[in-house]
Amino acid sequence: MRFETWRYYLAETGRGLARNAYMSLASVATVAVSLLVLATVLVTAANLQYISASVQSQVEMVVYLKDGLSQQQKDAISAGLKNLGGVTSVTYVSKDEALTQLEQEFGDQKDVLEGVRDINPLQDSFQVRFQKPQDVPPAAQKVQGLAGVDSVYYEQQVVDRLARFTTLLRVVGLGAVLLLSFGTVFIISNTIRLAVFARRYEVRVMKLVGATDWFIRWPFVLEGMVLGFAGALLTSAIVYGLYTWLVGLLVRDLPFVPVIMPYPFVLRLSLVLVAGGTLLGMVGSAVSLRRFLQV
Repeated sequence: MRFETWRYYLAETGRGLARNAYMSLASVATVAVSLLVLATVLVTAANLQYISASVQSQVEMVVYLKDGLSQQQKDAISAGLKNLGGVTSVTYVSKDEALTQLEQEFGDQKDVLEGVRDINPLQDSFQVRFQKPQDVPPAAQKVQGLAGVDSVYYEQQVVDRLARFTTLLRVVGLGAVLLLSFGTVFIISNTIRLAVFARRYEVRVMKLVGATDWFIRWPFVLEGMVLGFAGALLTSAIVYGLYTWLVGLLVRDLPFVPVIMPYPFVLRLSLVLVAGGTLLGMVGSAVSLRRFLQV
């Protein structure tokens, strides 16, 4: 395509945006609001998934050992635990360390443990953490058969509920993203269709004098891309400011809540929004012009 043709397209795009300045601003605002709702769902879903993954990584199984095991036997059990599927960490806790931890948990009331310090009825153990809570039950069955293992403990109900919650979260998040994506496409398409409708007579005249469909379509497509790009850029700026502010509040007031840090998460989300907004503006313009080109 010749340079003069592209210059004409760009000039027509600029004239169209300037000629319908209020309509263009309304379109940018509509696109921004639509993408802001979509971005809110994406940010919420991503953080819920991050929190779920963080909680899952803390799911642990406690393997209690029999008394009188040699260091070689403990090393063999440790190696067997590390070979289990989905294990992220294996930590050895001696009976003395376990008693110390118990005293710390009791805090000011640790004196109630004074009578058991000399005999220390606790057992040496391994704390095993997994990537997925679903991996815990089958691993517990395997560990029960290891030589030197006295018993295995894990919260079955917590594991089951966490597994169900994670699955539900993924399904609901995916459904919400798809639903809002279709809604955003619908709103953008109808917004651009209003701009095209205002210039329908101009389109018909150009069609009657012999202009090709794509010659007519390109200025509108570029206009839609500019509107989508501008709306997505505005959304990205709002999301960056709000998310950075909210994360700062959470880190200061609720430091124990796991949350995704703004960088590079917001940057990647902004790139997705800008690319998506531009693409949706282009598609919406092309679709909206179809009926007006049938002269």
